[in-house]
Amino acid sequence: MYETVLDIPVSEVYRFITLINICLTGLFSVLFLTLKVPNKKSLHAYRQTRYAMTAAYLIVAVFNTLELLETNWSSDGQLMLLTTLVVSNLQIFLLSSTLITLINANRFNNKRILLEITPTLALSITSFWLLFTERPVALKVVMSLFFAFYFIQYIRYNVFFWKQRGKTIAALENYFAATISIQRINWITVMFIGIMLTGIMAFFSYLLPTVFMIPFNITFFLFYLFFGIYHLNYLFLFPEYESVFAPEEAPAVPWKNHHQGLNWEQLDKAVANWEAGDSYLVSGLTIEDVATQLHTNRTYLSGYVNQQKGVSFKEWVTRLRIERAKKLLIEQPSVPVSQIGVLVGLPDKSNFGRQFTKVTGLSPLQWRNQQLA
Repeated sequence: MYETVLDIPVSEVYRFITLINICLTGLFSVLFLTLKVPNKKSLHAYRQTRYAMTAAYLIVAVFNTLELLETNWSSDGQLMLLTTLVVSNLQIFLLSSTLITLINANRFNNKRILLEITPTLALSITSFWLLFTERPVALKVVMSLFFAFYFIQYIRYNVFFWKQRGKTIAALENYFAATISIQRINWITVMFIGIMLTGIMAFFSYLLPTVFMIPFNITFFLFYLFFGIYHLNYLFLFPEYESVFAPEEAPAVPWKNHHQGLNWEQLDKAVANWEAGDSYLVSGLTIEDVATQLHTNRTYLSGYVNQQKGVSFKEWVTRLRIERAKKLLIEQPSVPVSQIGVLVGLPDKSNFGRQFTKVTGLSPLQWRNQQLA
C-alpha cells in the first residue's frame, strides 16, 4: 500500500531526501566553522554558539550518513533507538543553549557547558557499552534513566528559555521605542518551538513506516535550513542590540546635588518638559537618546519610567505618540492615516494601527470618524 510515491519506490524518495539533509547540514557545519566573526568582546558569546551549531549540524549529518550507508544499523531497532536518544539529547542541549545564549550571553559559560553535557556523554557511553557487551537487563535500566533524563532536560530548557525570553523582551521594551526592533528577533522563539517539536518527532519517526518518515525528513530539512540561515544572519542584526545589554559606564543611580546628575524630583520636571516637546516623535528613538537629552543615564531613567509611569519605555513613548496622533487626526482630517503614523514616529502602517487600537480600542480611521461625526 505504501510502497511507492508517484511511481517512485518510497525507499528511494526517503534516501534522496536524507541525502539532501546530509548536504545541507554538512554545508552549514562548514559555514559555521569557517565564516569569520569580528574579533569583538561583545561577540564572544555568539562566537561560542557558532561552535555549538557546528557540532549540532555535524552530528545530524553523521547520523543521516550512517543511516544511508549501513542498512543493518538502521534495521536494528534497539541500536536505532539508542542512537536517536543520544542524538536528540545532544541536539536539544546544543540548539537550546545556542538560543538561550543569544538572548542572555551570560547564561552559559565553559564550566556550565561541561556540567550540562557530562550526564549525556556518561549515559551515552554506558548505554552503548552495555548494548555491545550484550547486557540487556542493565541496558534496560540505563536506557530508562536516559529517557527520564531526556524529558527532564526537555522541561528544564523550556523553563530556562521562556524565563530568559521574558527578561530579554523586558530589556528590549525598556530600550527601544519601536516594536519592529523586538519583532526582528522573534525568530529565536520560533526556532525554540521548532526544537521542542522536532525533539518529540524524532522518537515517533523511527517507529513509523518509511513513507511516513518522508514528511518528517522534509520538516527536519526546513527546520535546519531556516535555523542555519537565521543564526548566520544574526551577526548582522547584533549591532542593533549590542548596546541594550552592554554595561553602562555611568552609575545606575546619579549623584544627588551633583552638577551632572538629576535627583528624582529634578528628573520628574525634566521628563515633563521633554514630554511637552516633540523629541518623542523621532523614529528609531531609544532610551539612550532620551537619557542623553535629560542628562542622566538609561538605567536610572528606565527605573523612573517603570515606577512613575507604570509602563515600559516603549509603551510610554507609544502612548505619547498616540496622543499626538489623536490630535493630528482631528486637526488634519484630510491627511491619510498612514501619513499620520509617519508624523508621530510610527511609520509602519500596520504597527501604527495595532498600537493605536491597543490604546484607544478603535482603529485610527474609526477613531477619526467617531470624533468628526
